[in-house]
Amino acid sequence: MSSTQIKELLKKRIEDADDRLLKMMHAFVEAYHESDDTYAYDMQGNPISIAQTKKEMKEGLEQAKNGKSSTLEDIKKKSEQWLKRTK
Repeated sequence: MSSTQIKELLKKRIEDADDRLLKMMHAFVEAYHESDDTYAYDMQGNPISIAQTKKEMKEGLEQAKNGKSSTLEDIKKKSEQWLKRTK
């Protein structure tokens, strides 16, 4: 069955669906779209998307190419500050 045929069949089924089926289909579609780009969650429970991570990585690489990067010592100092907040 082609994608076009499946879409037409689903449209028909949606038109004929009762509330229970509509809610099930809606939940399925939303779960699919949420999981499509989300691969992890941050410490606050917010989703982290693949697209956002790729964007941040690309920006980081550009910064490094332009000499705007942190030294190991800078990172150690920052991590010490982060750890102080957890104690």
